Amino acid sequence: MGGTMRAVYLALIATIAFVIAAGAPAQAQQPRVTGAQIKWYGVYAIGKSETIADPTSATGTRFSSGGFRLLGGNTDQIPLSDGTRFGFAFSLSGQPRTGVADIDFVQFYPAPGIGGGAAGAASRRWSRTYHFALNRDDLVIGFNLGDTKGMPEGIWRFQVVHKGRVLAEKSFTVAQP
Repeated sequence: MGGTMRAVYLALIATIAFVIAAGAPAQAQQPRVTGAQIKWYGVYAIGKSETIADPTSATGTRFSSGGFRLLGGNTDQIPLSDGTRFGFAFSLSGQPRTGVADIDFVQFYPAPGIGGGAAGAASRRWSRTYHFALNRDDLVIGFNLGDTKGMPEGIWRFQVVHKGRVLAEKSFTVAQP
């Protein structure tokens, strides 16, 4: 191999090595969600809550809440009573420890669904994507029944999903007390 050809060949190898090495840290930084574990489920109370107008929600609003505490122990039997809040708390694990991942909250409602009225047709499904730090143990997916007029009885199912993979799921039977 001539001197010029050898120099081009070595430069090509160095460039390929640089591209591979430069790409490796970027791949290593991509968050990898390894799981979610349900900590408790059932009826809960909150310490604080903020109502947020949300036209994409089946009810036209959503809540940002904190200070969750389970009332009366784990249960999947939920009374259809005004103001009842229910759902589940879970922990989220993954790598790197300081990573942030897109997590979908998905809720399924029994027929005829919820909402409607001014918002349009009743909905049997709701979902929203949140950006959560990994390795948290203070997350909750839930629902506030609020005014129960028109709320359906039956099986309500809540899921925590990452990239199409269900990480945690719980079904609740909502019925008149």
